[in-house]
Amino acid sequence: MMNSLHTALRSAAKNKFRTAITALSVFIGVLSVLLISGIVQAGKTALGQELSSLGADGLTLKYSEDSTIYQLDESALQKVAQTKGVKGASPIVVEPGQLTGPSGSVQKVYTWGVGNNADSLISLDLLWGRSISRGDIASRAAVCLLDSKTAQEMFGRENVVGKRVPLNIAGYQQEFEVVGVVSSSSNILKSFAGGLMPTLVYTPYTVIPMATGDSSFDQIAVKLDQGADSQVVRTRLQKAVDPDGRCGVDILDLASQKDSLDRILDIVTLVLSCVAAISLLVAGMCITTVMISSVAERTREIGIKKAIGATSGSILREFLAEAMLLSLVGSTAAALLCLLLLKAATALTGIDMALSSTVLFFSLVGSVLLGGAFGAYPAYKAARMHPVEALRRE
Repeated sequence: MMNSLHTALRSAAKNKFRTAITALSVFIGVLSVLLISGIVQAGKTALGQELSSLGADGLTLKYSEDSTIYQLDESALQKVAQTKGVKGASPIVVEPGQLTGPSGSVQKVYTWGVGNNADSLISLDLLWGRSISRGDIASRAAVCLLDSKTAQEMFGRENVVGKRVPLNIAGYQQEFEVVGVVSSSSNILKSFAGGLMPTLVYTPYTVIPMATGDSSFDQIAVKLDQGADSQVVRTRLQKAVDPDGRCGVDILDLASQKDSLDRILDIVTLVLSCVAAISLLVAGMCITTVMISSVAERTREIGIKKAIGATSGSILREFLAEAMLLSLVGSTAAALLCLLLLKAATALTGIDMALSSTVLFFSLVGSVLLGGAFGAYPAYKAARMHPVEALRRE
């Protein structure tokens, strides 16, 4: 086996240009597959984290738009919070508004009225100051949380705790004290969508009725206990807030929606990988062509080796080793470059992009086996040569 490998290395070194072109074809194919795998996997992970931060690992409860019998209020919130399987519940009231900066610049925002436990339901990462407290809720305090990007744009720095900002909610303007700044670095959806994603300002949910005159909630976000069955909890919630079934309560299972999105992304990954695999097939055909050319050039050498006792098996192994070596060189270079590119992309975007060791292993092994498969016919052709016929050829 070592003799076959040594001969393969010598043959590859003798024809440097042909070796480089063949390895390059494998390199392109493997790099395409690895990059697609790494980018899509990073996208899935990042999107999953983002959806979880928005509460997509729980339930959202609201009444149907045509329901006039019931409203989501404090009573409904208590019933939801006391339901078995519910870890936490927070009311959500959303109203469009305008935030005025110190320079007089006006920025459109969405004001989210939330409870004191909202940071655990929608994963607010507090950088400076404090979260909204029970006291803020009870006293209807004019306090708010800004994200770090908005703070940087408006004040030129992130830590703006203690600053007062005019906030207009549904035509009602009031100065709010910034009591906390939350991280916006993980807000990937906003980063990609740019201006299409609105800026969010978080206030106590009890403040918004002062502007709108409506004390009901838009929704109640529900966080489930670890391991709780969402369908079972969903049934319990329906019985708790709509025992007679007359008000038309809607409970959106965001966890199921997240699973559906993951399945869609899996299909996208498969389709893109299949497209990238076409370049691997092209690389395989390139290996076959190059190896057939190599067999034709070394016909006399094969005849001499057979005449002095080389077996068909040793000739077969020699050419298979050369084909697999070409694939190994190309795929290894592709794997190294892919890791460097993903690392650079992580540094630039802040999104963790990494390849799993399993993907790397199967990519390398698969490309080597691919080289062996496409090099099998030329190797078989070389092994079947008759020494006398081979020595007759110039």
